[in-house]
Amino acid sequence: MLAYRSDLLNLLFILISFVLAVFLPFELFLFSYAFLGPLHYLTEINWLKGKKYFSKSNFPIYFIIAVTLIVSLLYLNAYFEIWQISFKQISAVSIVTYFILISFMFVLCTELLKDRLSKYKYHVAIIFATSLLLTFIILKNNYHAHLATFVFLPTLIHVFVFTLLFMWMGYLKSPNAIALISLISMLAIPMLIFQAPSDFIFRAASVAGVELYKNSGFNILNNTFLSYLNAGDQPSIDVYNSAIGLKIQSFIAFAYTYHYLNWFAKINIIGWAKSISKTNISVIILIWLFAIGLYLYNFRLGLIVLFFMSLGHVLLEFPLNIKVMKGIFSHYQIKFFR
Repeated sequence: MLAYRSDLLNLLFILISFVLAVFLPFELFLFSYAFLGPLHYLTEINWLKGKKYFSKSNFPIYFIIAVTLIVSLLYLNAYFEIWQISFKQISAVSIVTYFILISFMFVLCTELLKDRLSKYKYHVAIIFATSLLLTFIILKNNYHAHLATFVFLPTLIHVFVFTLLFMWMGYLKSPNAIALISLISMLAIPMLIFQAPSDFIFRAASVAGVELYKNSGFNILNNTFLSYLNAGDQPSIDVYNSAIGLKIQSFIAFAYTYHYLNWFAKINIIGWAKSISKTNISVIILIWLFAIGLYLYNFRLGLIVLFFMSLGHVLLEFPLNIKVMKGIFSHYQIKFFR
């Protein structure tokens, strides 16, 4: 009964996110990212810590924390110019890309290889070396893999694809009609957004919303998405006010908003609220209020200061992402993860 209510709430959240994303694509994203995002990061990291990050080994977690710290310092320095670093922008992007993919590969290889190498003294070094090699092979001279890792993995893959996988796993554990409709809706909504007539729903974006979004730096996601739709080479296309631009932003707003709401809908199913101590609740509320105030004062400054939490919750979720994929593969008796 509890699972059914959660699935019903999930379906309602999907529909609400969809409608608001179509009519308020920029405003909804900015609101969700500033108000719902920090509370999601804080509560999920607390829950993941209580579950030991779903990792078979602490070493990938140590590496992920180190990566998050390094990348956050680079990002912070780009805004405040605390240190004079000779890296070109393209070099910094390459470093971040390798760090992100190595983190994912390290977790993946740990899941695949640790049981087989558990008796070997240097198994962690072998797993890390394997992860490094795979990352090098995937990214070497592969512009699309590089771009997808840097732009899409921490953003749309995290908020849409992994959320879809969680829903799929939830349906497999507790199949019911509402969960199936929710799963189908998640797949159908992007198609509805991009196949809808250009003049049917979508309106021009507000000037204030567009300017705030541009200053946030998230426009790299829109531009990259547009280039992947084979429209980026057409300079006449306005990524903010054109029909395709508004559709892309509606999808981004939907994916992010529902990703956050999905987490709060699962409060009773996975019991993440119960894992928060009274002390931690106070700390989380204080940091959340500080984050909201920072975003209201200066949205870009809020992004910079809170980047550590934002990136950290993405990377620290990798072991759970692998666990969910393993569960789906195992259900269909696909032996890749077994």
